[in-house]
Amino acid sequence: MELEVQKSKKLEEGKYIGVITGVDYREVEYKGEKITYADVCIEEKDTKIVLRYGCSAYISEKSRLGKLLSHFVEVKEGTKIIPEEVLTGKQVSFMVMNEEGEKGSFVKVVEHSVKPLTVEGNNFTSEDNIEGK
Repeated sequence: MELEVQKSKKLEEGKYIGVITGVDYREVEYKGEKITYADVCIEEKDTKIVLRYGCSAYISEKSRLGKLLSHFVEVKEGTKIIPEEVLTGKQVSFMVMNEEGEKGSFVKVVEHSVKPLTVEGNNFTSEDNIEGK
C-alpha cells in the first residue's frame, strides 16, 4: 500500500464535539503485573482527528471507565457490560489539553470531560453547555 506523507494534524486546547468510534484494548506491564487498558477512540467532528481516552479496563461506579459508561447505561456491581457495545456511535463533547512527554508535545483528552450530547434540530448541546453544529 502506498501512503502519502501529510502535514501533522493537531487540535488546539479547548472543547470539542465528536463521536466514539470504538474501544481498543492494550496490555501494559506495571511493577511486574499486566494491566489491561481500554482506549476509547473519539473522532473529532470537524477535523476527523481520532483521539484516545485511556482508562483502566476496570469498571466500578468510581473508576474512569465506569463514570464514562454511567452516562449511557446503569453501572451497578455484578452487572456485565461490553464497553464497545455501549459506547460506539455515541456523540460526545470533550475537552483536550496539550501535554509534554518524552516524545514531545501531544494532545490529551481531559479526564472525566467526555460527556454525551443531545441533538436539538441541527444543534448539539452537552451537560457542559458545549454547543456546535
